[in-house]
Amino acid sequence: LQYEAHHWAQKFDELNPPKSIVFLRAYAIEFPDRPGSPWFAVERFIAGKDDYGAGFVKHNTNSGFVDREERRKTPQVFSAFSFYKSNGTRLVADIQGVGDLYTDPQVLSSDFRFGDGDLGHRGMALFFHSFRHCSYSDLMGIPIFPLSKNELKHQDKYNEEDLTMS
Repeated sequence: LQYEAHHWAQKFDELNPPKSIVFLRAYAIEFPDRPGSPWFAVERFIAGKDDYGAGFVKHNTNSGFVDREERRKTPQVFSAFSFYKSNGTRLVADIQGVGDLYTDPQVLSSDFRFGDGDLGHRGMALFFHSFRHCSYSDLMGIPIFPLSKNELKHQDKYNEEDLTMS
């Protein structure tokens, strides 16, 4: 998952966004001398705070949650970017970390190839139900996702400036 997310992060960064993003590398360690030869996932611990004073933050999930308290555009725009750049076959979600150093993503796919957390098109639809198109989306070439009249009414309750910051 982290390598797939890293692939899309590189594509995102190639467009020179205002904030580039990085996914930590994850490693698998096998213990062949232990019963059952267990494997463990290992990655570097992320410490510190970002430019806004926030520590570790979960920006969105694979089931539609979007952090409205943090008001960050980059994680949400990156998730939408991965969907459009992959022609709707992938959406990198479950974005979390410190600043724009992310870890432990979930990739949603059109063919459910990324494990139990891959909610496929349902997860993608839940993300776009919460996603707010903004000027940063335009900058990154993300079209406006077509919404139903009810979804548009739901989004009218929110003001872009109240929800997001650069």
